[in-house]
Amino acid sequence: MRFAVSLIVVAFAATACTVFTDTDLPEPIGENPNLRGIGEACNVGSQCAAGSCVAQRCVDDGFVFVVPGTFSMGQTTVEDAFSTETERPVHDVTLTLGFAMMETELTAETWFSVPSNTCNPTDTDLCFRACDFDVQNPRSAGNCCPVTNINWYEALEFANRLSVDRGLEPCYELLDCTGEFIGERPPVAGAASLRCDALNIEPFSCGTVRWNGELNCGYRLPTEAEWEYAVREAGARTGPIYRNPESFEVDPETLRSAALDAVAVYRGNSNQARVEVQPGVFAGRGIDCQSWTEQQGVWTTGDACAPLNIMTREPNQLGLYDMLGNVEEWCWDAGAVYTAAAKEDPRRDSPTSAANPRIVRGGSFNDTAVENRMSARDNQPAESRSAARGVRYVRSARRP
Repeated sequence: MRFAVSLIVVAFAATACTVFTDTDLPEPIGENPNLRGIGEACNVGSQCAAGSCVAQRCVDDGFVFVVPGTFSMGQTTVEDAFSTETERPVHDVTLTLGFAMMETELTAETWFSVPSNTCNPTDTDLCFRACDFDVQNPRSAGNCCPVTNINWYEALEFANRLSVDRGLEPCYELLDCTGEFIGERPPVAGAASLRCDALNIEPFSCGTVRWNGELNCGYRLPTEAEWEYAVREAGARTGPIYRNPESFEVDPETLRSAALDAVAVYRGNSNQARVEVQPGVFAGRGIDCQSWTEQQGVWTTGDACAPLNIMTREPNQLGLYDMLGNVEEWCWDAGAVYTAAAKEDPRRDSPTSAANPRIVRGGSFNDTAVENRMSARDNQPAESRSAARGVRYVRSARRP
């Protein structure tokens, strides 16, 4: 049975950070049999409980719907010479439940749409220069920039806050939490980041229980399988880069891929490529993003050693932008190796601890072309934060 979200007091220094109590939940809206849920057929938006009718399916504004299906997950050296053992063996995965996915990475505009969020953790002045910028309050700027520097627990916590703010069922119950939620105020030097030692995990049964008329399952992280299924355009295997059937090629001098340039912001086109220090001699790693400044005139070249604002590259055929590059994205699953057996709705619900890091996908502006591939995998400690890591949420469709 669906749980209520319990009161958790998160202690740090002499202050406290709270997440939701069951009194925070909106009153049930009651059932309306004429309203249709995520992914259901529609002709006009007024038929939808969600935001819009897009391609004759109900979906939130800013989301696309991904139909369920079966696909081959992972990669082989035959398909992609850059693949690694972590991407093998290729195995069949069936997703039985459709889902709506954010068409872009989570942005500051959505972050600040929740009144309890007063601080933008992102520290990316270059991206902010492409967005609305308030010199009196620079941390509230960057509406079109991806939100970064949030850890896995904070990604769950904000999913709950966004769900409740929009009158939806929160998906997670966070328990035994310590540290601070970075959205409430700038992090204090030495303060611990948010960490929760226990979770009630039932975010994937949405649509099988009744809450607020059953149409209102909230936001959650995608599973790793859902993420790869979506980036592969509902499972299509047309080549290592979506919308590009050609082989994946990287120039050995510039470390760039012409195919990847069209769809991703990565090290090769964000001034992380090797630098020619004298004719014919190239430095090994290139420019360090941590020391890159606006004063070096990077913006006038059209490049940026930082995330760019959303939607600067081509989307895949589902309409999803920046699935590769810009910032890597938290997924639900704990890190683990693949097995060859076929799977249905796989997810890894291992205990949350530093010993059980969580999967991140998609690569970032600070990763090489090889790391910005559809099947490339990484895992990071759940409580870690990074200027190159963000999140993209999904909502489950109702089961038939």
